[in-house]
Amino acid sequence: PPPPPPSIPPPPPPPGYAFCALQPDGQPVYCTEAPACLYCPEDGTACILSPYATEGDCSAERACVLPDGEVRFGLTDGECEQLSICNVECPGQPSCQSFRGHMGMCFINGVSDISLCYDLTVGTYGGVPSTVYGDTCAVGAISTPEVCADFGASIANLGYDTEFVRCGDYRLEDCSPYNNAATLVMACYVEDYGPCPSRASCESTGQCSDREWFKTMQSGYALESVTPTRIPGACIHSGYIDPAVDPAIPYCGTSSSRSGDSVQEDFTVYQARAPVGCRRSDIFSPADCPLEGVDLFGEPVYQHWLSEARTREDCLRDEPGRRGCLLPTDGSRRGPDSHLYFFNESDCDCKNGVMRDAFTWTDGRWRPARSEPLTWKTLTVDESPTEWVDGVLDFIALEELITASAERELTFRLQSETICKANVVANQLDFIVCDCVADADVAFGPSCDVTVDEVEVPVAVMGPCEGESAVAQGYNSRIEFLPTSVLSGCLNGTIALVQQSWVVSARPP
Repeated sequence: PPPPPPSIPPPPPPPGYAFCALQPDGQPVYCTEAPACLYCPEDGTACILSPYATEGDCSAERACVLPDGEVRFGLTDGECEQLSICNVECPGQPSCQSFRGHMGMCFINGVSDISLCYDLTVGTYGGVPSTVYGDTCAVGAISTPEVCADFGASIANLGYDTEFVRCGDYRLEDCSPYNNAATLVMACYVEDYGPCPSRASCESTGQCSDREWFKTMQSGYALESVTPTRIPGACIHSGYIDPAVDPAIPYCGTSSSRSGDSVQEDFTVYQARAPVGCRRSDIFSPADCPLEGVDLFGEPVYQHWLSEARTREDCLRDEPGRRGCLLPTDGSRRGPDSHLYFFNESDCDCKNGVMRDAFTWTDGRWRPARSEPLTWKTLTVDESPTEWVDGVLDFIALEELITASAERELTFRLQSETICKANVVANQLDFIVCDCVADADVAFGPSCDVTVDEVEVPVAVMGPCEGESAVAQGYNSRIEFLPTSVLSGCLNGTIALVQQSWVVSARPP
């Protein structure tokens, strides 16, 4: 998103005045020893000044606190309740949405020349290049209606006006990318999911994280001939082995971008890495997704059709594409988007990996908008307008922690790899060197006696953290960490090799 326009700092308060409250837009209100109507949160944060000027109006009206903390005035209790939201969308509630994920875009009407479009928008709020669609100039750098209106005011003297458009502004029957230039650039389409209409519908549903990977459109190459159809499923395949890339790991053949990032105007997208294996974007039905098939490049692959999950059971079902193999951590597969490979359990175990769920289920949770009373009080000057508060965020300490974490992550992998490659070999070489030393030279060379400290040969280091899945692979062993294995923070550990002869021998070897 573009950077916000520079804000103008508020004027300093007159002598003897102090900060008392906030305007709804966040600007300060200074103490004037006059009564005012305020909404004062129970948590003790700054009061918000309301537009009501009399004590009677103040007692009759209420403040509406939205789920995101925004405070609005002039709404009835019923109107305020209608602004409650659910943390997930409900199925069976069709809505017009952007296939490309745009929350809205700013357009300059009546501009069909790309050069004029560029001249009008160059340097605007970050200077992101704009594009002409028909007789409309899409301003790519503007993503909010307020900034779009400000930009329109700045070019009004040139005879042009702007309009901020959302896919949600269109009726379902008009929700098509071929309706006009705005719907084309945003790729508006009818999605079967929409805002939950009530607390009951919200709390009785949930959402599987597979939805973003199944956002596939089916259409023809002639833009005006076929209305794109949302496909609630996808053909997932194993990928193929490309020796030039990796002789052991399946390859998808194209970039690893998410499905929505590579949409063209005809809505044809290519296969991309899914959470498990690869996703085929040229197949739109289970009948065209046989178990044994070929990918877009003609390479043989194993395939499986996955339907979009609408229940927890379907989301976490044990089936190809929903469960995959997490290989030992190499630094590139950590975090929530760690890639899982299309191996069965025996193949995964052979590669020292562990099977993991690819998707997560989120239960519906209702976030109500609250109607709160207002307070009539005097904006009195506080004798101690400032106070010392412990436990606040220290940005310097935060920077040091982030730097230390990044350095640890970079050096940790190098340390582990070096120990794994070198220590086992070095330990064997020590005995060879000692065995080659003549008895007469022992007094002048290293002793071949093994001390207790040399029994354990470190072959790997590990640092599992709370809430993370990880696999530590040693010389001939493996340790698996679940998200619940570490209760708090991170641990530092070592995997060591102990020769069997040390344990079973009558005397130390």
